[in-house]
Amino acid sequence: MPEIYIPKKLLPFHTKKKRFKIAIGGRGSGKSMTIADLCLLAAQTQGIKTACFREYQNSIDDSVLALLTEEVRRLGLQGFDCQNTKIMLNGEDAFKFRGLARNPEGVKSMHGFKRFWVEEAQTMSFNSIKALTPTLRESDSEIWMSANPLSSADPFSQR
Repeated sequence: MPEIYIPKKLLPFHTKKKRFKIAIGGRGSGKSMTIADLCLLAAQTQGIKTACFREYQNSIDDSVLALLTEEVRRLGLQGFDCQNTKIMLNGEDAFKFRGLARNPEGVKSMHGFKRFWVEEAQTMSFNSIKALTPTLRESDSEIWMSANPLSSADPFSQR
C-alpha cells in the first residue's frame, strides 16, 4: 500500500468516524488531493464506493475525475480503470460523479455508496443539502465536504 501525506489538519478524515467531515481551506491547501487519496485507498483496501458531487457540474470535466485519475497514476494504484465518466475497481463501480444544481432530487436514486464527497461545497444550495443528507443510508456512511466558504450566511455554512 502506498504511503500518502495527510496534513495534520486533515488527520481526522482518516482517524475519526463521523457522519459529516468538512475540510475548509484556501486554494493549494491540499484538501482535495488528500481527500482523493483517502477515498482511493478506502476503495482499494475496504471496498468503499464514493459518489462525488459538485453543485455545478456542466460536464465531467468539472468533476474530481481528473484529480482521482492523476492520483491513481501518481500512487501506482493497481486494479483501477479510470474511464471517461466513472472509475471502476476490479470490474465494479468505485466512483461516480454528478452535479446537484439541475436535479438535486436525482441523487435519491444513488444506492450502494458508503461515502459522498462534495467538492466546492460552499456553493451548495439548501435544496441540494436537503436532498443529499438523507440519501446516504449505509451504516457507518460519511459525507465529506471540501470547501472555501464564501460567508457565514451561505447554506453550506448554515448546515
